[in-house]
Amino acid sequence: MKFPVINEQQVALLIAEKATGVVLNTNLDTYREDIDNGPVYKIFENLTKAQGYIKNLKSNNPDIEFVLYDNEQSVIEYIYEDEK
Repeated sequence: MKFPVINEQQVALLIAEKATGVVLNTNLDTYREDIDNGPVYKIFENLTKAQGYIKNLKSNNPDIEFVLYDNEQSVIEYIYEDEK
């Protein structure tokens, strides 16, 4: 599960199951490193686009959590709870 190379404006999104912390691939299937079943980081051109994607996705999938990273692999935002 190698972190992607992204530029300063881009962000990388990692998605996991809330209850277990199990990482999901970009198809929202359980990621299995032993069979390398797809990328786990979804890349966005900027934070605003990533946040829009998250908002849409979590409305239909309340059991997942999100972590956004910058190009230095630092956490920008961790989204766990539903917005009130």
